[in-house]
Amino acid sequence: MSWEKVSSEPVLNHPRLKLAEDTVRLPDGTTTQYLVIEGYSDYSTIIPVREDGKILMIREYAYPISEILLQFPEGELEAGESVEVGAARELQEEVSLKADGFEQIGSNLHWHRRSTARSLVVVASGLTDAEELEGDPEEAGITSDWYSEDQIWGFISDGSIIQKNALAAWAQYQAYKRSKQA
Repeated sequence: MSWEKVSSEPVLNHPRLKLAEDTVRLPDGTTTQYLVIEGYSDYSTIIPVREDGKILMIREYAYPISEILLQFPEGELEAGESVEVGAARELQEEVSLKADGFEQIGSNLHWHRRSTARSLVVVASGLTDAEELEGDPEEAGITSDWYSEDQIWGFISDGSIIQKNALAAWAQYQAYKRSKQA
């Protein structure tokens, strides 16, 4: 029950976004047009956990919705970059931290209907302060704080966390913790 790509035509070619319209043949033999995001890289979503169990979350302005979102640090992986190297870079750029260890605990699709890009969820441990790295200008104004798990559950419950990557990463983190206890 797979779809077959018949052809693909570029729609938009921008440094930050590439769109193509594919003609695809469906399993029943009919063809349809399908819009696909191309060239969107996998990225790391990082859950920094201190020795006392507190977890770091960031507050970052989201221009399209004009809101400040509570989420985990995250960022695009560069071509050929491992999730650990990308996560280390993003953690230092966004919150000036280094980690002794990164453990990938899961992944989830960014936009399953339009892209192959995945959020690779990692837990960062052995955290220490680091020199601030210059990041993306759009990340200006990021703030961060440490929260208990109960506080994070409260943020989810009261609707303060609405970013899907943070919600998916939190679910994977809870499943990871549960598997460690079994």
